[in-house]
Amino acid sequence: MSIKRYFMIIMIVFTLTLISFMLITVSFLFDEFSWRILYQQKILSIPSGIFLMIVSLLLAVITGAFMGITLVQQLEKIHFTIKKMVSGLPADDNEQTIITFQELQRMNIQLKQLRKTIKRQAEKAQQMTNLSREQEEKIQKATLIKERNRLARELHDSVSQQLFAASMMLSAVNENKTYSAEQARQLQLIEEMVVQAQSEMRGLLLQLRPVQLKGMKLVEGVENLLAELSAKQPLNIFWKIDDISLKKGVEHHLFRIIQESISNTLRHARASSLEVYLLKKDGLVFLKIIDDGVGFQMNEERFGSYGLKSIKERVDEIGGHLKIISFPNRGTSIEVKVPILDEGV
Repeated sequence: MSIKRYFMIIMIVFTLTLISFMLITVSFLFDEFSWRILYQQKILSIPSGIFLMIVSLLLAVITGAFMGITLVQQLEKIHFTIKKMVSGLPADDNEQTIITFQELQRMNIQLKQLRKTIKRQAEKAQQMTNLSREQEEKIQKATLIKERNRLARELHDSVSQQLFAASMMLSAVNENKTYSAEQARQLQLIEEMVVQAQSEMRGLLLQLRPVQLKGMKLVEGVENLLAELSAKQPLNIFWKIDDISLKKGVEHHLFRIIQESISNTLRHARASSLEVYLLKKDGLVFLKIIDDGVGFQMNEERFGSYGLKSIKERVDEIGGHLKIISFPNRGTSIEVKVPILDEGV
């Protein structure tokens, strides 16, 4: 049965019921009830029968208008809800769309189920998107690490070895005293350039393929790194490292900050000495790395370089404070302070 027909039947039944009720009431009011009374007895100069019919029709129209307005409002709610869902907008699960009539109530139940279905599908789609993005980032990161390791291995096996061989040959040539002073000076200059190229290559390799702690404590990793660097690099290195117990994540970031700083020194500073301090002071981890290299002007362009930017990001991630001081031909100082919130492995 359609909604319009259902609505018309309700109005007719209501009108007939109201007229019957009024006739029964009149029969009780008059002892000798006769149908003639409906014509003879007048109310407001109108025969009572006609008056009762008019009143019944007016009440039926008023009731029907009220029900019709209510029905239209409910249908508008349905239309609005469907329009929102078709447009991809979220629908209110608590919205009471329909409150009467079986057909409309069934439609209301179906709309609620549809809202829940669309919401679940949207949640699943977002979850799949997030998982896909995370998986993509993991693949990209793994690919990048693999490519950097490959590049570092090739540089070490080819360019680094060739630079080492050239350095040894130049050292041997310089031992020959048959050259003139100018030739000896030029050879010495070439040897220094090769040594500097070796230093920059080691810094680049350290950045491309950083050393991992691999189960070692931070103090052990830093001391091994500096000891190995001292053996391979013509650089005076002094270090003082306290045995500080920190969480693995903090140790990892501090170790990478040290590596990045040393890499910058080897590649850009042309320093002859390097000092590394890792101390515990007043509930803070105090890291300071000093070189006597060429330094740089403290302007935005140089300060925003990749190496220093990477250091700053790592310091921020562990809630630390970074201070960099550098002057041309007076070296560079990198100072990091990190609060010790929870000691432990």
